[in-house]
Amino acid sequence: KYKIYLKRNHYSRDASASHYVFEEVSKVLPSLHFLGHYDLAISFLDPPHIVQTKVNASKKIEWIHTDWGSHKFNYDLLYKYWKANDYIISISRAITLSFCNAFPGLENKIIEIENILSPSLIRQQALTLSPKEMQNFDGLKVISVGRLSYQKNFECIPHVVKILKEAGINLHWWILGPGQRLEINQAIAETGTQEEISLMGPRDNPYPYMAACDIYVQPSRDEGKSITVREAQILYKPVIITRYATSSSQINSGVDGLICDMNIQAIAEAIRSITHNKEMRNKIVDYLHTHDYGNESEVNKIYKLLNL
Repeated sequence: KYKIYLKRNHYSRDASASHYVFEEVSKVLPSLHFLGHYDLAISFLDPPHIVQTKVNASKKIEWIHTDWGSHKFNYDLLYKYWKANDYIISISRAITLSFCNAFPGLENKIIEIENILSPSLIRQQALTLSPKEMQNFDGLKVISVGRLSYQKNFECIPHVVKILKEAGINLHWWILGPGQRLEINQAIAETGTQEEISLMGPRDNPYPYMAACDIYVQPSRDEGKSITVREAQILYKPVIITRYATSSSQINSGVDGLICDMNIQAIAEAIRSITHNKEMRNKIVDYLHTHDYGNESEVNKIYKLLNL
């Protein structure tokens, strides 16, 4: 009965450049009005130019996931597109505050809707056959999931692994996700960690890998509210994240995971600490087993926007 158009755009570290390019490109793209009228059109990741200029919809929404305090941007260029939305969806309180500080005057358009997760579905998908390469390894299993990009900071991982190897820790680190491998491959070659790191590429179902790991690590430079961190927690895995601007909105350090400083030595020390301190690790895992991270009811906020 209700038609929704969802457009996912691409993340850029330089928001001004990204939006300028999309504004120019959108001028030559054909209109999507031939698809008919939609009740709701959503631009799932900025910039919103295509939804704003090419789609026929009663309501238009921009969904923001990133910390705008960490981006370079042209206020005048972006403000007009943000203002044209009926609503702007933020995935966390920290993202809301960051956005409203960057774009004062748009506070009345903001609605907070967390990333919608179903623990039962995630745990069910994790029950498929465990990856053989993880089954056959008897050391410390570490995993990270995300695209290979500047934001995710995965190129630091080989240097972390080298420190842990030199400390006598037998580990293997699996990295799942698409992206450009040149920089991380250079770091792997430089540190001699070819045997300890596997670049797995994208996986339709990363949950068996998460379920088989000992620790999940997100070494990002910035995040909005990482969905993979929540997924790992749902699978009862100790999580380590770096101290980016919004990290405290996702992890209560020492309770449901660890937050460490954003440098190679600190990440290595956090992994070493959670590996050797069984009492702390068990405390975190016990908490995860008793805490409900499900929020399927968040979808009702979307229905409300459609007046359902």
